[in-house]
Amino acid sequence: MSVSAAARFMTDKEKNLDYSSFKTMLIAPTAFRKCNEEECGVIGTFIPYDEIAGFIPESGLGGSLL
Repeated sequence: MSVSAAARFMTDKEKNLDYSSFKTMLIAPTAFRKCNEEECGVIGTFIPYDEIAGFIPESGLGGSLL
């Protein structure tokens, strides 16, 4: 799913309709960004997962939210 398609998908959710403005942030490994530079370039903010992983508790869920 492309970034713009994912954004449209999420804005179609009734619980998200109260937002009049939003920004998209990508939290991903630095290697992912390097391998997908063009696609990641449309996202305003990138947070390297490598740098914040120690602060995020493991949920055991795995996979994607989309």
